[in-house]
Amino acid sequence: MLLKQISAKDPLTKIVIDGLSKNAPFLNDAEFYAKGGSADNVKKGGTAMVSSIFRSLNENNTATPPEPVYEPYAKKIISFDTKVDVMLEDRNEDPEKELAMQTKLDAEAAGFILQEKFFEGNSGEDSDEFDGIREIVPEENIVTVAANGLVLPLGSSDSKITAQQQAIEELLKLFATVRGGATHVYMNEYLKIRLLSIAKNLGYYRLEKDKLGSSMEK
Repeated sequence: MLLKQISAKDPLTKIVIDGLSKNAPFLNDAEFYAKGGSADNVKKGGTAMVSSIFRSLNENNTATPPEPVYEPYAKKIISFDTKVDVMLEDRNEDPEKELAMQTKLDAEAAGFILQEKFFEGNSGEDSDEFDGIREIVPEENIVTVAANGLVLPLGSSDSKITAQQQAIEELLKLFATVRGGATHVYMNEYLKIRLLSIAKNLGYYRLEKDKLGSSMEK
């Protein structure tokens, strides 16, 4: 389930989840489940076992059952504390409203850090962290285009448009490595800005709303 679906429905939790999700958009896509304990056996993603789709008349299909792999994984704690001074009450201010506002600000700050750790976390450098995507993705699944000298220049000259096409072609090839095609992608903010600038110039840009009502640039 999505984090908003599995979380408690009290107002304070909603403030924290909304704040985290604002600066950690991967939370809108990640799936969660509740399970007690300090560790868990995580099942690695399954692999299609179909080797042939053909058979002769009156012969049964022969299915090859998969061998699931479970890996132990220590759970990590993500938390923060928010405090306000009780002296606010003596100044005719509302401590509860002030605490709610500060909790929202702290949750947004925590979300920014969480999003960064989702990609760059390294338990080898800090045992309290979880490993991010850069650490857990197999090396053979990493595609590097920098070696080809691909760039994304601004401008409308023939040479620059050619360079833009070559770079975007490599990006589309990367999407094609996902079975069924990638539906969306996370990227460095500066790369996103450059791609949007080029897309707007070439007429391939539109702004839509996703299922949660958030703005989605295409």
